[in-house]
Amino acid sequence: MLKETIYNLKTQPVMGVVSVLGTALCLLLVMMVTVLNDIDTAPLAPESNRDRLLYDHYICIYNNDQSQSGGVGQLTIDRLYSNLPSAEAVSVAGQMFTSTDIETDGVAPVIADRRDADGNYWKIFDHQFVAGGPLTDDDVNTRNNVVVIAESVAGKLFGSGEAVGKTVRIGYKEYVVKGVVRDVSPVMGASYAQMWVPIKPMRNFDDGEDGGISAKDWRGNYMAIIMAKTPADVDNVIREAHARIPAMQKEMEATTDGMQRRNAEIYPFPQKEYSGRITNGEEYDHSEHEMMNYILIAIFLIVPAINLSSMTQGRLSKRRHEIGVRRAFGARRSEIFASILGENLIVTLAGGLIGLVVTGIFLWLFADTLIDVPSWQTSVAKMSVTPAMFFRWNVFGWALLFCFVLNLLSAGIPSWRASREDPVHALNSRQ
Repeated sequence: MLKETIYNLKTQPVMGVVSVLGTALCLLLVMMVTVLNDIDTAPLAPESNRDRLLYDHYICIYNNDQSQSGGVGQLTIDRLYSNLPSAEAVSVAGQMFTSTDIETDGVAPVIADRRDADGNYWKIFDHQFVAGGPLTDDDVNTRNNVVVIAESVAGKLFGSGEAVGKTVRIGYKEYVVKGVVRDVSPVMGASYAQMWVPIKPMRNFDDGEDGGISAKDWRGNYMAIIMAKTPADVDNVIREAHARIPAMQKEMEATTDGMQRRNAEIYPFPQKEYSGRITNGEEYDHSEHEMMNYILIAIFLIVPAINLSSMTQGRLSKRRHEIGVRRAFGARRSEIFASILGENLIVTLAGGLIGLVVTGIFLWLFADTLIDVPSWQTSVAKMSVTPAMFFRWNVFGWALLFCFVLNLLSAGIPSWRASREDPVHALNSRQ
């Protein structure tokens, strides 16, 4: 059967090639649209828990007709998000990168993107460690000069040698390498960095340390990363945090820095709204963008499929004489039908494989152009994609199945009719 199917495809090579390439183009377009739509929200390591993550990196504090806005401070994060019933973990991390030199003796300095992080950061994100381990809360509280670095940075500094335990200099301070992780693509906005150092520990405000609370404690260059217990708890986290705002506002009003804080607004965004496209607290309408992409996917599936169907029917019309000959020599209808369907299966699978490979190559070559990452999200690392980013088994499977079913229908009906046609009529066909 397989030999027969391959032979039939060889008899019409141009049509076969066009059908394969048409299917490949269809899969390429679908995969591209899907990747560009989902890359900010899909559960991709180290952000495998995206469906239950929230980010708060913006606060606006009002005093009559005046306002102060910016990143959230550690005190705000503590008052709003600590010990929330619906939250599994809360991390305080630097929201912006600082590109700085990291160096060791005998090696030229390496410029790398730095992020400050606490111990919970490593519980929320599943970074893959090549060696060593993550930063801990003890590292933060005791102000340990330790650092976790990306594998590429370790290679530049130490070559193939052991990095953990070695001393490096960052900003004229010495740090001990505690761990080495796989490189993270800049697409991963919340988990990306090339080196991680312990975040500056929060003062003990409740004990009146350092003279009490000031305005700078409410605002800062930090962001809160909150992991809900389940995806269903995301909305609960938002409600619980907002319920704490009145108490926080009263505490603000007692601040002795010359201003009476009247009210505050916070913006804890789920992953879809965060996705690197939030400015000044304005929520990004991801649903509208998502709907447009679904429409494009439908177009990319249907239009090429219709063209392929027309080509399939045209190819079968030209083979009426051949089918008549086979029927005259005793070929069963089921054999003819199975042969034609086998051709379509091979065409669909070959086109799907080519489309998948081309998608990977295309994204690898043009990731910088195709993937929109804000300039502040990276200053050093080159944009990169991994197979996990562009390949979705469910999307690829459904698209491939759609192409096959449509080809099946377009070929099945004419082939069934041809197999039932009187051999004499088929033999007399001049099409």
